[in-house]
Amino acid sequence: MTSKKNRVSLSSLMGKGVQMQENKKSLAKKDKIFFINLLGAIQEMDLRSDDLLGFGINIIQYEDPYHQIIEGLLYKCYGAFKADLIFWWLDEKSKESKKNITITVGQKTEYTINTPIQLYTALMKIDKQKKNA
Repeated sequence: MTSKKNRVSLSSLMGKGVQMQENKKSLAKKDKIFFINLLGAIQEMDLRSDDLLGFGINIIQYEDPYHQIIEGLLYKCYGAFKADLIFWWLDEKSKESKKNITITVGQKTEYTINTPIQLYTALMKIDKQKKNA
């Protein structure tokens, strides 16, 4: 652990007029972590709702506004195509019978998306394909 004595602000080292800019790799890593944590939270929330429903406790009316907020933010942040794909994946993932979830993009490109990391990677590859087309 570092003590407070060892911590020094960047402005004191480099001067007050210096502007810092985060590199693209760091931003991409933060985006990936955010995406994975968000999908994990949505999955946990849905599982908890299903578990409570099994005990006769219905909290869907309570959770629905939160789902609508998350849905709106995903559409705003990732666009309609990606958000639709995310919600489709969440729906498919909630079905216990599904072992491997695959999507086919275009004529030949097929992605296996069983985890949030695989979904994120597939979405990034689809983005690159769209930009190169």
